[in-house]
Amino acid sequence: MKWWQDNRMRMIQNNLRDIDGDMDVDALVSELRDFCCNTVMVGASGITTFFQGSLASDVPSPYLQGDKLGEIVEKCHAAGIRVIARFDFSKTHISLMNAHPDWYYRDAQGCHVTYNDTVQTCVNGDYQQTCALEMISEVLDRYAVDGIFFNMFGYTTRDYSGVYHGICRCEGCRRRFRAFSGMELPVAETEGDPLFERYKEFKQFTVAELLEKIRRLVDSKGRDIAVCTYSTDHTDLVRDESNSAVDRPLPFWLYSASENCQTIRDGYPGQISCNVAINAVDIFYRFQGVSPYLTQMRLFQNMAAGSGLDWCIIGRFEGYPDRLGCEAAKAVFRFHARHEKYYGRLRSLARVALLKPMKKQGDQYAYHGAYRMLKEEHVLFDILPVDVLEKEPRRAEKYELIIAPDVMDMGHGALRALRETPARLLTTGRFLRDHPQGWQARQTMFGPEEEKPAPAKRSWYVSTEPKDVFTSFPRRDWVFVDEPLVYWTVGNATRALLPMVAPANYGPPERCFGHVKTEHPAVIVSPDGQRAAFAFAPDRLYDRLGYEDHKQLMMDVVKLLGCDSTVRLKGPECVEMFADALEDGSLLVQSINHSGFNGSTFFAPRPVHGLEALLPFRPSRVVELTTEGEKEFPAEQRLRWEMEGLYRAFVIVP
Repeated sequence: MKWWQDNRMRMIQNNLRDIDGDMDVDALVSELRDFCCNTVMVGASGITTFFQGSLASDVPSPYLQGDKLGEIVEKCHAAGIRVIARFDFSKTHISLMNAHPDWYYRDAQGCHVTYNDTVQTCVNGDYQQTCALEMISEVLDRYAVDGIFFNMFGYTTRDYSGVYHGICRCEGCRRRFRAFSGMELPVAETEGDPLFERYKEFKQFTVAELLEKIRRLVDSKGRDIAVCTYSTDHTDLVRDESNSAVDRPLPFWLYSASENCQTIRDGYPGQISCNVAINAVDIFYRFQGVSPYLTQMRLFQNMAAGSGLDWCIIGRFEGYPDRLGCEAAKAVFRFHARHEKYYGRLRSLARVALLKPMKKQGDQYAYHGAYRMLKEEHVLFDILPVDVLEKEPRRAEKYELIIAPDVMDMGHGALRALRETPARLLTTGRFLRDHPQGWQARQTMFGPEEEKPAPAKRSWYVSTEPKDVFTSFPRRDWVFVDEPLVYWTVGNATRALLPMVAPANYGPPERCFGHVKTEHPAVIVSPDGQRAAFAFAPDRLYDRLGYEDHKQLMMDVVKLLGCDSTVRLKGPECVEMFADALEDGSLLVQSINHSGFNGSTFFAPRPVHGLEALLPFRPSRVVELTTEGEKEFPAEQRLRWEMEGLYRAFVIVP
């Protein structure tokens, strides 16, 4: 087994600056050991080289003292710490530009993009296509690094200030796109434009092609070297980030780390999630960390969702002004080190799959809303990316229920899998609206005889009927729908639920009457009872507006379709709960207390009560994992516990 496949990595990423070329490596190693860190990521080459390189493209730090990368590798290895070498080929020092103008991005006016003393390169220039491989090879031949990582890999259209510069129009891009498509580059990034859609395919192809070249180079070195970047193509460690930004609109995505890790664990089981908890509040403010409770929450989510720990700061520890963030991260790292044998090799017990739409399908509101619903209702589920289902349609066969939240398009293989799977299916919103056979597929799956858009007006409602299905609404008969709706006409064989209530006057108060219940259902159920579809997206409404009614509508339909769970979890919505199988047949039940989150700020968590896990067997032993070690816990089939802190975990032995 290759070292990263153990999946118990505790990594700290020190993003080295030029001025760290004179850093005290002994102090770095001492701090890493205090963290119980077993892997470190440090700058190697690219924009700045942290050794005296032999290539014309190498630009060593002007503050460099000695061979800093070599010293880090030697001393970290002596301390039992692996080293991943970080590269950034997205830019070079400006001094290289005049001699090699063909290396760089050009905007529509033919201008380069400079930022401080760096210039943006292009995937299709000789720097990334040739020089980058030479620089990687130089590092791998000189140093026994354990992995390599590439920052900002691929096509970049914005600079560090967020200024948009448009599609690259360098000669390399023009030539390669012409050869790829027979067309000229698009002028603008216009979603739905066939030319731009072809350009997106071109970007994906060229990035994957370059990663494949790097993969072959790394493999040729004859030793276990992990390849890591923000892609699932030809990589071992799939990088992602749980980060913050001062300009990012609310709502804050509470489940970032869980979702990032879960996507890779569930969707790409041959690869390892490498989700980094970014300490900084934003790239503009790299020297202040987020709330220590948020730092710990992200790291605990990494662990609980089946990944290792990964945390990042700018520069070295000496002089770093956020000691609060360091202390918070260190506590979780030490906990993981004490109990690492239980983490990293978890097997999902989920019988529900949540389809993850392709990024090109626009907003992720519905997907996030469905994710939140399942988390808050403590339903165990896997994430199944649509592109994975396209390549591996038999993945659908392992689930009892598949939820497709506003999935507008998919390949023919994925669609065939949904048609043929014995699993029950629930769709919302614009299901297959962008697929050429979308209407025929909806007819086949759900049985409507006719479909057309409902009038685009506000003041729509749905009537929560029948009450034996919508049991969450004994005293609320109407729920508002601030969403586009479709009219379905159905025959007797298709079950019609949740009648639409047509708009009427909403002002002034004297005129607020006239709503009429229509014959059009907002939910239809296929004749065999195996599939159900919403005429709108309650999951998108829930994520956008937060009304529990929309969650209750959807969860009532989930209950109608039916899906049992291996471990039944119960607890307050503010607690995130996990239950997975360990390699020896034991279970690991975990809980994360989000009660300190008020929508924008992370405070200390508040005590919560009433957590339960109904187990599939009566355990012979239950052990709680604590900061001090393992602690015996009552061995009952209905496990009950409370929470005062952020995290609790139990190992249940059959």
